[in-house]
Amino acid sequence: MSVSIYRPLFILLPLLLSILLSGCSEESAPTEKAGVAVQSFHLNPENQSELIERLAGDYLESSEKLTQQFLMSRKAEDAQGFIRYRNESWTPEYMSRKEFYQQIQHLNKAYIYRHQLNGLFDSFMHLQKLSLHLKHSLQNSDSLLAEQVMVKLAEDQEIAISYLSDFRPVRK
Repeated sequence: MSVSIYRPLFILLPLLLSILLSGCSEESAPTEKAGVAVQSFHLNPENQSELIERLAGDYLESSEKLTQQFLMSRKAEDAQGFIRYRNESWTPEYMSRKEFYQQIQHLNKAYIYRHQLNGLFDSFMHLQKLSLHLKHSLQNSDSLLAEQVMVKLAEDQEIAISYLSDFRPVRK
């Protein structure tokens, strides 16, 4: 009788253990973008300019794509086309980049603030909100909102460009 009570435990214990171990192994996998493991990426003076070039480049590319599509859609009075582009193409690409940079920012927060790199990170992180404002400006035919967003995008692009010029490594 006592053997029959413990028999289900002997069957369930290995099953639960295997589920637990397989679940844990996937959580610890590092996120990678372009071959860089985020969990092991620690900013320092040697790799700072490389990250700035990558982040500023990604910001400029993402904002330029968004701006060009917005201007074409506004000219064609095609709000739905812009919304489709933003939802199906631009946002998924942007979100994968944003997740990567958020993890780097989280791991290197002290370094980023100490070396005044937070402005570039902030510009990149707020790009999604600006894309949403562009969408609303087209949906509501709000030219004032569109103008304000375009000014903010231009300012943020200047910030990204200034980081590129300020933090260029000295070539020997």
